[in-house]
Amino acid sequence: GWQGLSLVRDQRLVRNLKRGATQVRFTDVPTGILPDTVRLRSLDDADSLTILEQNYQYDLASAQTVLKRYMDRPITVDFKKGGRVSGTLLSFDSASIVIQPAGQGPRTLTQRQVKCVILPKLPKGLLTRPTLVWELANRAGHRQQFEVAYMTTGLKWRADYVLKLHPARQAPQPKAGEMPQVFDSADLVGYATVTNNSGISYRDAQLKLMAGDVNLIRPEELESWNYGFQASSAIRGGGARVPQFKEKSFFEYHLYTLGRPTTLGNAETKQIELVSGAGLKLRRAYLYDRTSNATAVRVASEFKNSKANGLGKPLPKGIIRLYAPDPTGLPTYVSQTSIDHTPKNEKIRLLWGHAFDIAC
Repeated sequence: GWQGLSLVRDQRLVRNLKRGATQVRFTDVPTGILPDTVRLRSLDDADSLTILEQNYQYDLASAQTVLKRYMDRPITVDFKKGGRVSGTLLSFDSASIVIQPAGQGPRTLTQRQVKCVILPKLPKGLLTRPTLVWELANRAGHRQQFEVAYMTTGLKWRADYVLKLHPARQAPQPKAGEMPQVFDSADLVGYATVTNNSGISYRDAQLKLMAGDVNLIRPEELESWNYGFQASSAIRGGGARVPQFKEKSFFEYHLYTLGRPTTLGNAETKQIELVSGAGLKLRRAYLYDRTSNATAVRVASEFKNSKANGLGKPLPKGIIRLYAPDPTGLPTYVSQTSIDHTPKNEKIRLLWGHAFDIAC
């Protein structure tokens, strides 16, 4: 989601489900899951299922959690220079381990000395992956399709736009080696940039993106919004495109539904075309504001977000990057700015920077 929270609906088939008191365990859940938002239901026979308990187990096996379980228990330490010592683990931190060999006093071993720590076995109760566990009373068959829904952090999306300028046809042609100076039209392409750092992958997902300022009560760190991604494939030729997302108004927001399944791999950023418009008529404007800068003049581009102007679509908040043809005709990066959520039929003013050759 825009603000770092996403709703996930995951369907899983459970075979050999026992009647009466039984337990269902789901692994492969994201590390950022919000346990208080988890809801489980049977898609086959919801009335025959009673949820007695719902648990989120996240005591994952790590060096610290394993050693913590072995406090006051025997361990063996191998040294980097050879040899080993066995004894009772008294304490540990990131820099050292304190053990007490049998019949001796405590010994402090630094991290530089230790090659590895050998344990008799993995302590019980530790998990390698976060797990959802339900205690159920089941009155239905042995095979059921379940759906679990939850909110999670780690899945984010934002809008990234590319505005590609076209030289005015009626303007004087530039001299050889010079860039065009007059631009009166442009192509706009907007991409949904989806980043998955949730800890798991989502295969063949039905993707829905919501644009708008959603009111959430959550920790402060969830309010950040990352603008940094830019794909190397952002510049494309003009022309009509088949829209991949279907846009609908939803409450006071806009919902974009991808018309095909897509896989969101963990630790992956994916770009999918969201909106596009070709041949937008625009004009360049120069703005002077004595209160903000008494000597500089700002350069802006203005166009109407209307169907008659080749667009006419709600535009989610995002970054717009400006490209113009260089003397060889290749698109060249010029500047970037941002837009707020913009409804259709609104005029858009893009502030690029200050004019180099104009001063007040």
